[in-house]
Amino acid sequence: MRQVSGVALRGLYRGDLGGACLLRRWWDRLRDTQAWLDVAHGMLVLPVTVVTWSVAVTWWGGAVGGLTYWGGVGRCPRTDPPRP
Repeated sequence: MRQVSGVALRGLYRGDLGGACLLRRWWDRLRDTQAWLDVAHGMLVLPVTVVTWSVAVTWWGGAVGGLTYWGGVGRCPRTDPPRP
């Protein structure tokens, strides 16, 4: 962000406690607000990305199938239903 606006952003994550015990470091990670915001953002964005990816892949599949339909329809044998 500094390169775009010229303003340096301060760190939003908690600093690492280098000399603290393992339990203290884990507890400090759980208290980190920005990390929880990142988790919430991921949980909210994941369903949206799955839906948009599915729509895009379906759309491309329909486009490819529609463009190649007339090239393949003549190659398939035509079978008429039997008449009574």
